[in-house]
Amino acid sequence: MSARFVLGLLIAATTARAATFYCDPIHGSPEGDGSSTGPWRTIEEVLQARRIQLRDRAGNPANPEAPVKPGDTVLLRSGWHGVIRIAQGYNDQFITIAADQGHAPQVGWIELGEGRKWRLRGLTVSPSLAPSPLERVPHDLVMLGEQGGEESAELVVEDCFIYTALDTSGWTAKDWMQKTASGIWLGRHGRAHVARNNYILNTRFGINLCAPDCLAEGNVVANFSADGIRVTRDGQTVQYNVIKNVFVNTRDGDDNHDDGIQLGQKKNQAAGNTVRNNFAHSFDFKADAAVQAENNQEVTEAVFKQRLAELARDIDQRFGERHPTAKRLRLESAPARTSLSDPTLRFTPSPKPYVVLRCGPLTAVVVDNQAVDDEVLPGHRAGYSGLGALRHERQERNLFVPAYAGLNLEHILDGTQQERTVLFEPRNAPMELRVIDERTAELYQPPTPHYRVESCQRFQLFDDGIIALTFECIPRSPTWQHGYLHFFWASYIDRPESPDIHFLGRPESDAAAPTIWVRGITPRHGELSTHRAFDDERQFTHVEPFPLELPFSFSRHRYVEPWYFGLCRGMALAQLFRPRDAVRFAQSPSGGGSGCPAWDFQWFIERPQVNRRYQLVMRAVYTPVPEGTDEAGVRAHLRSLVGEARKMAAPPGAASGF
Repeated sequence: MSARFVLGLLIAATTARAATFYCDPIHGSPEGDGSSTGPWRTIEEVLQARRIQLRDRAGNPANPEAPVKPGDTVLLRSGWHGVIRIAQGYNDQFITIAADQGHAPQVGWIELGEGRKWRLRGLTVSPSLAPSPLERVPHDLVMLGEQGGEESAELVVEDCFIYTALDTSGWTAKDWMQKTASGIWLGRHGRAHVARNNYILNTRFGINLCAPDCLAEGNVVANFSADGIRVTRDGQTVQYNVIKNVFVNTRDGDDNHDDGIQLGQKKNQAAGNTVRNNFAHSFDFKADAAVQAENNQEVTEAVFKQRLAELARDIDQRFGERHPTAKRLRLESAPARTSLSDPTLRFTPSPKPYVVLRCGPLTAVVVDNQAVDDEVLPGHRAGYSGLGALRHERQERNLFVPAYAGLNLEHILDGTQQERTVLFEPRNAPMELRVIDERTAELYQPPTPHYRVESCQRFQLFDDGIIALTFECIPRSPTWQHGYLHFFWASYIDRPESPDIHFLGRPESDAAAPTIWVRGITPRHGELSTHRAFDDERQFTHVEPFPLELPFSFSRHRYVEPWYFGLCRGMALAQLFRPRDAVRFAQSPSGGGSGCPAWDFQWFIERPQVNRRYQLVMRAVYTPVPEGTDEAGVRAHLRSLVGEARKMAAPPGAASGF
């Protein structure tokens, strides 16, 4: 028998042994067999049950009967998987723990003490995602190779989204130094570990390379308080990374000299490192006299966004369009906010089609889509839900057209031609009004007749004139035809002095223009009506002409900050949105009738998945305008209030993430 034939048999046998197993936190079971149809539940449970073979340095397995062996892959489906902790595991072929196609698995942190040939791919890593606080949050969210010797090698983390928390809007400099975990730690033991194509957000250090011959390439590090990438050993390669936004410095009491990329430490030199083709705000190479540095440049906003988009496309091409790190943050699985996602939340069905909420200076009437005609809502027409009335202690008149409503879910769309009853489906499908407490109510809508979207809207009042709207929905059937679902909210304003809205933006034709205040003016209904974000290049397929005029009639301006306001009878209504939700502003000078404009917004779910929960969060601020203030003063006043509203510490269940 020839040596070549024997080698072929060995390769074939090795390939045959490779297997794929599955974990599904929602539909899996600890007693499953790990197959696609009988998945285990979480990766943490799989490790605790010793279902992955773990070998010592000599290759002897501690659990030889484990079904998952070197060469195998464990695919994780969407949901919470706990934490990944492996003390030791030396493989002769890679064991891969990765996101299943189209899924967004979540873990709190990852620790792999020592081992060889492990690959972690496509995971969302953050302790903030845990259903309840974790017993321990390590200093580094992904720590590979902290134990062992040179035998520990080839530990790989790639295509992961890693962050301490998403909402850092209220953090002080001290919080940035004390609340943040660091992102990735490679070493201090072993060698040749890899961090590739990860998105690392809101951390202390971004990436630490602490074992020799490691590789950090293609990562995007944003929002940190120490160094973006720190190299403390020899022979490292740092290439094609983009690093942006350090939030503290020595003036804040931070004794770490914060750099985009730093080689060596105060007491430890590093030698023979290669640093090339990176973008960062600063580079400190003085501790490595032999560094090979080339084509490292100062990062700009345009470069950062371009690289983030390239990273998303690269992951799309290799792992599928729904890979979690390839999409905006709004596609993250969201914490439970309404009774749709939290079955433990208590509520009382309202005996009337409306409920009156009060908090601080505000009185709001939340109404379902039934007609009402009494002293609370005189002449309110059927089909209009949301806020049937909004009043302030400084303005007793209802802000909204009495027959209609504000923050009214008007449309569910998919770009197709439909009958009017389908175009306005939220108006017509039954709703249940749920009372949570004296300042909180929800509108629950079972799966709608055509689009089969189940939804819940939570309206909650806060002090200082703040209203929080949280919308959650679950598509129950694949009814959409063009790969997206499109939601449209309208607020019909009762005869304001001016129908215009105001936002910070720039001309559509000049992306390099400075940010200015834009007075949004639309000459007639359906003309120049929709304002997109400055980086919103999404194209949504739709029939031409589209049966509704507002959604695809784009204005000549783009917004830069995700909020806008309008003025009415000495009051201002500002609507604030999370950047991750990528809303589009819309307006009509006559949506509520002559002299009654509509101040609207739109939200899209791209490539929806059946039975997956999606979430939009917005806030509205209804507040008096200081008397005698000119237009510039009003804008400055509103911008200050909006900043405070973004920082508002909401109680459990309230909106967050601005």
